[in-house]
Amino acid sequence: MDPSDAAAYPDEDNLAVLPSGRRLGYAEYGDPAGRPLIFLHGTPSSRVMFRLGDRAAREAGVRLIAPDRPGLGLSDPDPNRTILDFADDVASLADRLSLDRFPLAGVSGGGPYAAACGARLGGRLTALGLVSAMAPVASPAIRKHLKARYSVIYGLGRRSRLMTALGTKLFRRIFAGNPDRVMRFAMSAMAGPDREILADDWTRGCLIRSAEDAFSQGASGLAAELRLMSRAWGFEASDISVPTFLWHGEADTVVPAAFGRWLAERIPDCRARFIPRAGHFWIAANGAEVLETLTGPTADTIMNA
Repeated sequence: MDPSDAAAYPDEDNLAVLPSGRRLGYAEYGDPAGRPLIFLHGTPSSRVMFRLGDRAAREAGVRLIAPDRPGLGLSDPDPNRTILDFADDVASLADRLSLDRFPLAGVSGGGPYAAACGARLGGRLTALGLVSAMAPVASPAIRKHLKARYSVIYGLGRRSRLMTALGTKLFRRIFAGNPDRVMRFAMSAMAGPDREILADDWTRGCLIRSAEDAFSQGASGLAAELRLMSRAWGFEASDISVPTFLWHGEADTVVPAAFGRWLAERIPDCRARFIPRAGHFWIAANGAEVLETLTGPTADTIMNA
C-alpha cells in the first residue's frame, strides 16, 4: 500500500468544533466498533502518523483515535495554548465521541500532552501510556542528557521566539525540497534498531507523509511545539493520577532512555519497560503490545483494584 494513499484511510480527516469555536482535526484507524484508545502524535507530526497502527489496531479490536494538536494538520492554531490546555481539547473530543472513560497514550513529543491528560483528566482515563516520551527539558537533570543539536533547538525555544520561528520555517523549506533525503540524513545519527525500522519504505513514507501534513498550515505549529516543550510543563509528573504504562528503548538516541527513567521515578503508579536494543521508533514494529496493554483486561484490573 502506498503510504500517501489517503483513500485507504476513509476516516482520517474528521473535524470537531470545540467550545471555543476552534476546530480540532482527528483521524480514526483500526476497528470502528472496537475498544477506544486516544493516541497523541509526536513532533513534527500529525494524526497521519497512526496509519502505522491501523492494521495492528484492526487486528487487536481497537478503535484508534488520533487528534492533531493546534496549528498542526487539520487543527486550528491556538496562539496562547499551554501543554495542559490540550487536555481540555481531548476532553471535548471525548465528549463529542460519547467516550465517558477511555485509555490514552502519547508517543515522543506527544508524551508531555499525554502526561497533561493524566494530570487533568485522571477521573476519565482508565490507563495512560507513554512511549519514547519526552520529559521536561526545562529540568537541568533532563537537559544534561540532550544531544548537542537538541540542546541548541530547545535552548532557542526557551530564549528566542524569533529564532525558533525562523528555524522552523527554514526546516520546513528544506524538508519540503526532499523529505526522503532529510529523513535518511536523520537516520544516519540514529542507532541501528531505528535505522532498520526506517529502512522500510512504507514505514518511512508514513512518517514523511505525517510530517508533511503537520506543515500544511506552515511552520508556526512546530514553532509553538518547540517553545512549549522547552519550558516547564505547568504541572508535575507526580500530579498524574492514573495507572501509567511506560515503554522506552535503551538505544533511543532521539529521546534518551534517561528521560523515561526520570518520568518513571516521579509518576506515582507507573509500570515501566525499558527495552534492550530498541530505539525511538520501536513502536512502529511493536504497536500491538501497546494497544493490547492499554485497552485490555490488564488496565481494567489495575483501575478497579
